[in-house]
Amino acid sequence: MALSEKLLDMFNQQIKHEYDSRNVYFGMESYLREQNWDGFANFFHIQAEEEMAHCRFFMEYIAFVGHKWEMRELKAQTNEYESVLDVFKKGLEHEKFITACIKDLYDQAVLDKDYHAQKFLSWYIEEQAEEEDNFTTWVAKLERAQTGPGLTLLDGEAGARMFNPPANPPVKPL
Repeated sequence: MALSEKLLDMFNQQIKHEYDSRNVYFGMESYLREQNWDGFANFFHIQAEEEMAHCRFFMEYIAFVGHKWEMRELKAQTNEYESVLDVFKKGLEHEKFITACIKDLYDQAVLDKDYHAQKFLSWYIEEQAEEEDNFTTWVAKLERAQTGPGLTLLDGEAGARMFNPPANPPVKPL
């Protein structure tokens, strides 16, 4: 059940992307906390936790199929943004990047005829659809609210978000 060299390299790169995602979201949290938007900051703290869970699933999968994962150099992240809306728009942009990476992984698994990896990655394809939908919804809400009381209400809604660890993607043999 070993991964091809190409797919193993791509899986390791995805581990880096997931760690980078965590750092992107921690940077967003930092900006929002400094702006006293504690609810929105909570949203991104939870988002960072989810990215670490996603990272761990990739690590476990690589080990499960008989390989070692590797840690690659992470990108420096920013905590400079223009507004709450800017943060969410950049979050959506980042999720679209991750979606493209996951689709590339899936395409390689198809080329390799690695059916087990395809099953594992199909969970991520669904997860990314949910992530993009979530960010798209928040961007639309924030565009409607702009500033003032509406933004304060949305901050409270974001603050109510709790971390529910995602269910593990399938890693057992078919």
